[in-house]
Amino acid sequence: MIDHIIFNRNFPRSLIYSLNRIRKYLDDVVEDTKIEGSAMLQKNFGRICSKVEFADMNMIQQTGLQVF
Repeated sequence: MIDHIIFNRNFPRSLIYSLNRIRKYLDDVVEDTKIEGSAMLQKNFGRICSKVEFADMNMIQQTGLQVF
């Protein structure tokens, strides 16, 4: 169940699906506005996305779901 809610790219309520949508909208806003500091925001958001994308169930079990 946790695997489905976190990693399923096609399930609209999963974490990875939501992060991908946020990334798309963030990229759109940054492209349209060119606000100072947007590159840092994208970089930090990319780190969050990478942490989730490269995680697996073993990592989640080791760190605990609440911490992850």
